[in-house]
Amino acid sequence: MRKTILGTDRSVYKKTITKNILLCIGVFCVMAVLHLVCTAGRNKNNHNLMLFCNIATDILGGSFIIARLSFCVFPQRKLLKLYDTASLEETGTVTALDEAITHYVGVDCILVSTQDRRLFLPADTIELSVGKTYLFRLKGKLIVEVQEDES
Repeated sequence: MRKTILGTDRSVYKKTITKNILLCIGVFCVMAVLHLVCTAGRNKNNHNLMLFCNIATDILGGSFIIARLSFCVFPQRKLLKLYDTASLEETGTVTALDEAITHYVGVDCILVSTQDRRLFLPADTIELSVGKTYLFRLKGKLIVEVQEDES
């Protein structure tokens, strides 16, 4: 059975990224409409209230968009790009898995030692077992797909 760093089918993963981007666009549009309403409805009596609403909209909406892009969209797009550009295949038996998280090419990874080399597995994606033999699909030293070797 093949396991990928995406955790699901590529098309489903890409749809998730698209949904997150559309959500950010939707929040931005709602923010723009609220700004227009607050600006158009402003007068001398409610100036401070409308100003507060504009500032609150910027803080809440902007924070949501920045967080969603930083924690969901950009890391997911990076993993998808790594997955799409992986071309090297190698078979190896896992001899050790490091407990510590290592930052490799902008991705938080776990160090995987095989009999021949050291590879990096993105954290919280695929679970490997020491002593088992796997067919790895790699992008440089980064594991993007694993298949347990049945031979």
